[in-house]
Parts: sequence; C-alpha cells; structure tokens
Amino acid sequence: MLLAGESLVLRSFRALSERRLGFDPRNVLTFDVFLRKHEYASNPERFRFLQETMERLSRIPGVLSVAASDGLPIQGGGFQQFVITREEQLREDLADLPITDSWAVSPSFFRTMGIGIRKGRAFTAHDGATSQPVVIVDERLADRTWPGASALGKRIRINGVWREVVGIAGRVENQEPRLEPATLIYVPLVQEAVPRPCYHLALRSVGDPLRLVPAVTAAVQEVNPDQTLYGVTTMASRLAESTSRERLVSLVLGLFALLGLILALSGLFAVVRFATVQRRREIGIRMALGASRSDVLKLIVRDGSRLIAAGLALGVGAAAFSSQALSRLLYGVTPGDPVTFVVVAGALAAAALAAVLLPGLETLRSEPLRSIRSE
Repeated sequence: MLLAGESLVLRSFRALSERRLGFDPRNVLTFDVFLRKHEYASNPERFRFLQETMERLSRIPGVLSVAASDGLPIQGGGFQQFVITREEQLREDLADLPITDSWAVSPSFFRTMGIGIRKGRAFTAHDGATSQPVVIVDERLADRTWPGASALGKRIRINGVWREVVGIAGRVENQEPRLEPATLIYVPLVQEAVPRPCYHLALRSVGDPLRLVPAVTAAVQEVNPDQTLYGVTTMASRLAESTSRERLVSLVLGLFALLGLILALSGLFAVVRFATVQRRREIGIRMALGASRSDVLKLIVRDGSRLIAAGLALGVGAAAFSSQALSRLLYGVTPGDPVTFVVVAGALAAAALAAVLLPGLETLRSEPLRSIRSE
C-alpha cells in the first residue's frame, strides 16, 4: 500500500515538474507593494508611482527588464471577466457566458516573465490611458471564442469598455495545476479603470536575482521612503512552493514505505529461514533419497511463493482502495494507474523472492545430508 502510494505521488510530482508553464521562472525576482488610499487616492497617482519605481529599478546594474501587474503566473490574481464579444450578448444571461481571468500588466510584462506572443504584438508605451483600448488574449481563449478564425482585430467588452485584440499570448499556468486551465486576457496597466490596493513587481536579472534585494529595496524607498516590500522572493521559489505539498507527502510516504519494506522483507526472511531450519532433517532425507539441490530449492521457493502471492493479492487490493485518498494530490496520473501497480507489485515480488531464496541457499550450504549422517 505504501509503495504504491509513494510511486503515485512521485509520478505526480514528476508530471508537475515537467509540465509546460508558459513562462520562464529563472532569474526573476518578485515582490508586492500595497498602495495606501490616503497616499494614492486615484489611479493616475498609483500608475505614476509604479512607473517611477520601474524606471529606478531598471537602472540597477544587472537588471534586464522590470514589469508591474496585478497577477502573476502560478499565483494568479487580477479579476474574472465575462467574455462578451458581440453587442447582442449584453442582453443575454451572464451566467451562460464564459468567464476568463483578466490581468492588468505593464508593456514589459511579457518580456520580463518570458511569455511568448504567438501572433500580433505586445503592449507598447503608445497604449496609454487615452489611446485606443486594447487587449491581448491567450491561445486558449482565442481557440475557444473564435475557432477556425484569427482573434486579431476582434473586440471584447471588459468593464463596460470595448477593446480590440492586438495580440495572442502563449498559454500560461495561472492557477492551481489540478484545476481546469483558465483562459487569460491582459489589458494595459494604465488602461485599467478598477483601482487595486496591491500590485506585483517583477524584474529579470543576470544571475541570481536575490543578490539585488538591497538595491531593489533602496530604489523603491527612493520613490516613497514609507513604502514596504512584501513577499520578496523569486519566481523559482514560488514555483517550488506550488509543489511543496507533493514533496512533503512524498517524503512522509517514502519514509514509511521504506520502513514497511524493510519490516516486510526481514519478517519474510525470518519466517522462511525458521521454517527451512525446522525442515532440515526432511531436506536431508529428500537428498538422501536422490533429490538434487535444485529440487530442494524449488520446494523452498514454492512454499515461500505462496506467502508472496497471498501478500501481493491483499496488498494490491488494499492499495487500489487506499490510493483513492490521494486523488486530490495527483496530477497527470490516476489513483488506479495500472502501470504503477504492475511495476510496484513486480519489484516487491522480486525483493520478496530474494528474501525467500537466501534462507534456502543458506540451508543447502550447511549440507543437511551431512547432519543426517552425523545423527
């Protein structure tokens, strides 16, 4: 049971580690800033603070690009929006319309996070507060909303504003990996009308970004000495935290599985060895009557195999039932995965067979026929 559970969790952890993220977490430092209402009462004041902060951060030696947003890969954030693409949908029941996540981002967000623009363009400095409202959609939303057609040039209504699709971004893991992947749209930060109390800032650097933390803190406080940085960490660390539960469960299950395996094999070895020693006289008589060493060894293995078969039958059945408790932890593998059960059962059978063979070989080396003659 423990070995099967451990194998399922390990396969799930491997699938999580190898999944396509849609962004590059390497050498990216992230932190949060909370903008108090009494200091930043309007959106222009908030955007002015973010813009000045990004400019100062970009001057730090070793920083390649800086971005601000209200959402981050893996962590999520932003708002949820109804996907409205036609005027007549405004009169439909909103509950019947698809919903997408919406992030407000600065123009450098895609470069900083390593998110590819598949078609069209990313945001630029020309996408200002008073310019044409624009939006970038991800591939999931483009394929679902306009199947067989290009999304470029189409329009989406967001917070009462019709926006033109100017780009299609690659798919990004933006929430819990076991959930159905959410579609995602991006709007320019300066065109976002809904104020946010918290924003994420991210910077991509040359080498380890954590070494830049003192310089980053100083740069932010040059803009506002009272501003505090929260959640300073790397995207790689955020990614590792998203699988921390799997690592913990794998470690605990692995320790118990190893202990259980040692106890099971040592117990099987002791039982078979005791039974074989008790049958030494019988084995000596069989050999005196013409039985070969291989015949005696087959006899010992046959009796031991009955114990192994009974244990495997009970263990596989119990493991198939108990593994259902791990279903919420698994990703990319089912609780009743047949490959896992076959491999685990085969490996355990081979180890148990070795535990049966060793007492038999030990008994044959002691030459039971000689002990009969001495009697």
